[in-house]
Amino acid sequence: MKLISGRTIEQGMHLEDKTSSGYKDVCSCCIMNRKDMFRLGLSDQGNVKLKNKFGEVVLKACIGEIDVGLIFLPLGPWANAVTGHEKENDGMPLFKGICVDVEKTDEKIKNVEELIL
Repeated sequence: MKLISGRTIEQGMHLEDKTSSGYKDVCSCCIMNRKDMFRLGLSDQGNVKLKNKFGEVVLKACIGEIDVGLIFLPLGPWANAVTGHEKENDGMPLFKGICVDVEKTDEKIKNVEELIL
């Protein structure tokens, strides 16, 4: 699937405390199309693992209004785990169109401290 990431209003509301449960709840939730979730055997609010050449991360899968084949993830430590350090011509890291493998998991979602250690 293709991962896209970006800023959200909800994410911005929690920027003052990136170790809070509110920040984790918002930034570790990936938005997926209902059809993709059904095809992959995922349930709404269930845990999912995204993996690619940059790394892997466990997230909460949330049904949303997004095109089939895409996953949206708010920018933050969870997105950073799978975006890598490759840059476009303007020097910015790639935050859109990142290929990821997706699988259902029972693993827990890490908090910020666990992600950066």
